[in-house]
Amino acid sequence: MKIFEFYFNPKKQPHTKYESFCYEPANAEEKRLGYLCAAGELTNILPTNARLLRELAVAIRTVYYSPSHADPAIAAQNAMRAANSHLAALGKKENISWLGNLHFAAVSVAGDLVQLSKAGNIKVLLARDGQMLDIGADLENPNLTPYSTRVFPNLVEGKLLAQDKIIILTKEIFQFFDALGVLRAFTHLPTGNEHKKVKELLRPYEKQLKDYSGIFVLLVMDKIASAGAKKREFPRVSFSIPSLPRLPAVKLPAIKGLKIKPPSLPTGIPTKISIPVRVSSPNILSFLHQLFSPESNESRKKIFLVFAFLLVLVLGISIAKIQDKRTNDAAENKFLAIQQKMWQAESLLIAQKESEANILFQESLEELNGLDNAAIRNRVEKTRKEVEEKLTAINKVENVGDPALEFTIENPDFSPSIILALQGSLYVLAPSQPTMYIWDTQKQESSQTDLQWSFDAAVDYDPFLIFYDKKQNNIIAGDGEVIALKLPYPEFAPNTFTSFMSGLYFLDAPNGNIVRYPFFEGQTELAPVVWTAAADKSIKDGVSLAIDGSIWILSQEGSILRYRGGKWQETIQTTLWPKLSHPAKIITGSTLPYLYILDPPENRIVILDKRGNAVKQYRSEKLNKLKDFTVTSDGKTIYLLNSTEIYSLSVL
Repeated sequence: MKIFEFYFNPKKQPHTKYESFCYEPANAEEKRLGYLCAAGELTNILPTNARLLRELAVAIRTVYYSPSHADPAIAAQNAMRAANSHLAALGKKENISWLGNLHFAAVSVAGDLVQLSKAGNIKVLLARDGQMLDIGADLENPNLTPYSTRVFPNLVEGKLLAQDKIIILTKEIFQFFDALGVLRAFTHLPTGNEHKKVKELLRPYEKQLKDYSGIFVLLVMDKIASAGAKKREFPRVSFSIPSLPRLPAVKLPAIKGLKIKPPSLPTGIPTKISIPVRVSSPNILSFLHQLFSPESNESRKKIFLVFAFLLVLVLGISIAKIQDKRTNDAAENKFLAIQQKMWQAESLLIAQKESEANILFQESLEELNGLDNAAIRNRVEKTRKEVEEKLTAINKVENVGDPALEFTIENPDFSPSIILALQGSLYVLAPSQPTMYIWDTQKQESSQTDLQWSFDAAVDYDPFLIFYDKKQNNIIAGDGEVIALKLPYPEFAPNTFTSFMSGLYFLDAPNGNIVRYPFFEGQTELAPVVWTAAADKSIKDGVSLAIDGSIWILSQEGSILRYRGGKWQETIQTTLWPKLSHPAKIITGSTLPYLYILDPPENRIVILDKRGNAVKQYRSEKLNKLKDFTVTSDGKTIYLLNSTEIYSLSVL
């Protein structure tokens, strides 16, 4: 068997380590066990784990070639148990930074028996008769748990034929080979001088390979060895692609006691030699005469100024280069600090501490957004995308490409800002205009009606709508019944209101109060009750309120205040990503288990549990002019008013 190890630009990824370890049997006992080869990649490496790949390889090799083993199958099983034990010991010491970052494969070949085990994103392929098989596919194990003793869960074994090739590839190199169809070429790679043929095969892709790092290990079964075969050295080739030819350095040996003395001139030779100079151009002679004549002070000054300018220019370039290096070094150090924070977040995520990981990922993204340096720009952009992918998953963000359009109001003069759901119909209103559009969700039919009163806000109060006229300080219920509201205090200036059971609740943010009006049909005037125990300054930033027994107040900077019995209970500072910057409305109810929040700047609806944790986020580029929304009583459908379009989302 022949083994070839290829390294591709390993120094390009300073925080990733690539290593391969291939062993041949050293004595008669080991010959029964055959060859052992391991290769691995450790990303986001920390100093405590700098030797982890080598430690794993040594642990596997030591047990595999144990004198007590005569059966390769038993040797492989015990070797991988040793690898699991080594990682379990690290876990017990709270060293879990390798979780999710370790990608490792071990392959043993004894006669025609091949056995392998692997962990992480590393590929083990078999090339045979023009076909490429992923023989490690059954060992995919993406869901590692903290302190797991089963990082290498199982072994796969099979029989080899002469001319078979086993290929081990780290993730980036596999993706590169796979994308360009290079892997197919290895299935037809002839035996003999394989290292040269691989280099020739990859030569057209040198430029592209500059951007990739990793390991490619090739095991060639030129013939199937039998137990007890004669020991021989197998060739091993290790190189980086791309590379340029370099001449060997030559150093002359020092000869002790040898001194070289310059020859002296023979006597009789004149010490002053006159050499005739022929000047073909009188201009040169004239220039030299002017330069060195006593009258050439002005010319010398000009030359001095030129040299001084060149000196200043060279110094300026040197200083600029030094400053650039300092700037690049500072950016590199900052980028490394950000990566360390990301690695810590990765460890927290694996340890199922999602909330803490979410905060660290957001801090990392904010710092990456502030890092602008040309030398590391590509790396920063790649890392930013990785962080955003993590945050998207943690914060349950779902991008809805094409939300369902219910209907569009074909009236260019109508600018609605309110949508309400009541008894299977949607009501779309504009406070400054008397027309109201109605959409029957069952029949999928629209109609419109004219209102005979002005209003500033409206809520649904089954079985009718209630409108509020801020100027007159009254409400209009049903088909036009006007009911006066007594002022709770002269400065009463509510900015929004809602209904719950037999009451109407007004949020008076400027004065820090919530005012409740008990409502019963047939009344002509309603008496107020200042629901809050005292004026609360924290309410002053409130933009919307919702009630489910507690009152939830959404503030304009994104925090959520919960009140009960007139008293403040808690303030929820969400760790949501993207952050709630200018949310517009909150909805909940006694039949709804969640908080629903409209966030127009991010084109989204946010669903939180009542502890402030993300349940789901729905975003769409089409929802770019959000005005209002409503939720059905069962919480399964959200209707959104986007300019004059009404969309629906089936949720959860």
